[in-house]
Amino acid sequence: MNTLVLIKAVQPWPRRTHTLTDHQLQGSGRAGFSTKKYAPLSRSLAEKMQHFQIPNDLPVHIKGGPVDMILLYITGFICTVGVIDCFRVYYQLAYPKK
Repeated sequence: MNTLVLIKAVQPWPRRTHTLTDHQLQGSGRAGFSTKKYAPLSRSLAEKMQHFQIPNDLPVHIKGGPVDMILLYITGFICTVGVIDCFRVYYQLAYPKK
């Protein structure tokens, strides 16, 4: 005789529907928001920060000028050589010399 067993679908975890209270949003007081003033920046640091904030459509890793471009090309070259060498090793392992 076949018996039909109905199994109630159970969620794997309970859904949490509560919201945060005002006290939880404000913090516990021990690690609340700080209103301290920061130390003044040096002039050279402020100028560098302004230089990197200029909206000139360059990524931040090449905003430093020609030195950054040289470093970018050297990094790309080293990565390309590494990938080619990986394929060379794979080929040597797949077809060993007899």
